[in-house]
Amino acid sequence: MKIPRRIAIFLSGFLWTGIGIMLMTKGIRLLMTAQGPLINKLLPLAGEAQQAVLLLALLSLVIGTLKGRTVLARAARKMIDRFAGLPDPIPLSRIYPARYYILLGCMMSLGVIRRLSGVADDIGGVVDLAVGSALVQGSIVFYKALAARSPTYDKATGGK
Repeated sequence: MKIPRRIAIFLSGFLWTGIGIMLMTKGIRLLMTAQGPLINKLLPLAGEAQQAVLLLALLSLVIGTLKGRTVLARAARKMIDRFAGLPDPIPLSRIYPARYYILLGCMMSLGVIRRLSGVADDIGGVVDLAVGSALVQGSIVFYKALAARSPTYDKATGGK
């Protein structure tokens, strides 16, 4: 089975967005019910647990946004460039290299290990919210490439 290059770019962005939203939702849930070392450290500054959670959420979003606009944006551009070098339509088996699946498996395994190891919910919430927001920020690169028809994309498709 083969899919058009534009669909591969869209699906990549859609997956990053979906997984990012899922992680952000999970992170917010964890933070809202958490009592842990990060919240306890922020209590003197924040005054109440709710304000400490709000500070942690804000910090997570800032970190995630920075990571998404730098590291993950660069990774998304590399993926788009890779798609541009593949024949159009792209064979489904060649959309992502093996190392991409290995990275996904490692990230999922780290999430399971974190949950099973008893890491405090506030720490888990911060990590999930930051990673989720980074993925959503990084996914924007895919959508912009489709909307703007980036030079790499146009070169590979002949301007179609």
